[in-house]
Order: sequence, then structure tokens, then C-alpha cells
Amino acid sequence: MNLFIDTNIFLSFYHYTSEDIQELEKLLLLVKDGEIDLWLPKQVVDETRHNRSSKIQNSHSSFRKFKFQLPFPAYAKQDQQYVLLRDYIGSAEQLHKALLASIEEDISKNNLAADRIINELFQSASVIDITDEIINRARVRTELGNPPGKDNCIRDRVNWKALLSKATKYT
Repeated sequence: MNLFIDTNIFLSFYHYTSEDIQELEKLLLLVKDGEIDLWLPKQVVDETRHNRSSKIQNSHSSFRKFKFQLPFPAYAKQDQQYVLLRDYIGSAEQLHKALLASIEEDISKNNLAADRIINELFQSASVIDITDEIINRARVRTELGNPPGKDNCIRDRVNWKALLSKATKYT
């Protein structure tokens, strides 16, 4: 089975997502076992690597600013559960701080789980080089306003033409 994954899917693992990194690991095993041939235009590889830091910066900024704050009315402070909850919140703040330190080290070393798995996927994939012919054909599609892609953006059209060039080798 042949599979193509768009840049935005890879980048979602560097942002808030409902996707599970374990699903990406399962895909990696299928690709390594030869059950799936992952077709990746070099454009996807380059875009993913180029946009990784901005995706992380965007999500990490809000994650870093998160505060474990809960306002308590005066009458709640007399309850014995108040002290317990206040201590839990303090513990959560300390864990958040430790998690941030650990994550920031992994970010700087390109050692997030997503980094490791995506890099292995890229190494195991059938990467399609982007030739001048592919770029020229994508430009024509762009000028004609033919999908895929938005407005005058050529990137999706480059991916499309790269995939078609690979597919014709198998038909």
C-alpha cells in the first residue's frame, strides 16, 4: 500500500492535537516492515523541518504561561479539603515547571518523541526529489488555478505533481 502524508499532519505533532504519537509509531513499524510505502515529496520533508520551530513556539508559549490558579471563596478556606486541594495545586505547579524544563531541553536537542519518529519516517520513506520539471508543471497548474492548493501558492501543486511522477512509475 502506498501512502502520502501532508506536512500539516506531521506538524500537528508539534502542536495541540488529538492525534496520538503512538499512532505515528505504529505507522513507522508498518513502513519499516514494508507493509506501507510512504511517499514523501522532498517538499514535505523540507516544510516540516522548516516549520517545526514555529509550531512548537506557538504551542509552547501558551503551555509555558499556563497557571494552576483556582479562586477560593472565603467560606471554602475553612474546609479541610481546601488545604489538600491547595497542596495538590502547588504540586501540579512544581510538576509543570519540571515538565517544562525537560521539554525545553528536548526541543533544543531535536529530541522530542515526534522528532525521533518523524525523522525515522523520513529516512524510511520513499522521498521524491523535486525536479525542475515538477516545479514547472506545478507552476502551470498554479497559473491556471487548478487544484490542489490555495490561490497562487505552488507548494500543494508541487506535492501533487511529485506524487503523480512517482505513481506513473508503478502503473
